[in-house]
Amino acid sequence: MRTDEHAVAQVLAYLAHHQCPNPQRGEGSALFPPSDGLLTPDLVAGDFRGPTHSDTFFIDVVAPSGDYIAKPLAGAPNSAAFFRDQIAKRGTFGIEDMPDDLGKPLVGAIRKKATKYSQRRGGSPAFGVVAYFDERSKFGGHVITMLAYLKVLNDTLGPVNQAAFFALLEGAASMVVCPVAWDEPIAFLLQLVDGESPRGVLLVNTHARLAALGQHEVMVWANGLGT
Repeated sequence: MRTDEHAVAQVLAYLAHHQCPNPQRGEGSALFPPSDGLLTPDLVAGDFRGPTHSDTFFIDVVAPSGDYIAKPLAGAPNSAAFFRDQIAKRGTFGIEDMPDDLGKPLVGAIRKKATKYSQRRGGSPAFGVVAYFDERSKFGGHVITMLAYLKVLNDTLGPVNQAAFFALLEGAASMVVCPVAWDEPIAFLLQLVDGESPRGVLLVNTHARLAALGQHEVMVWANGLGT
């Protein structure tokens, strides 16, 4: 099974376990028949209103590998040099020491997906992203990215409640919900860390641009988790 397929399967199981309404496969399923130009999200949730309907809730899964951090040729030579030098000089580094170019590919991927799904569905923000990390991975770039992801979002898209950081570090058993106010066409972002006890932080977008989506069954579920 390819890594991305494994990530999608694990995310689907996690959403179902936490009673997300009707999560199911999107791309590759009968819901999205092959068609030129048809948007094909990894997953959909809630009432399926058709593959092009603005209120069908799309969810895409990303699984950042961290290659661009640890491998200079993969796109972030400054980050790669930083980690190499820090490890050589003092054997460690802090999240607060992360170089600025660390976040560009991570946030860029979110914005690109959100813009694509929104613009081609009449400006709909009925879209969520799940960033999947397997903490059992021993690859350095992957682990660094997992730890730095929320900081990157905080620094680039807008404030993330500190409770989110502690939830991932301390291994909270239940999904932790934190509101954000991002001026992006994205309803939520879930960071899911998989391992002995999967844990997740659900960042729910409360920006005014999403007000019309407030009664959508997926948003009712997401907001209800935080009460």
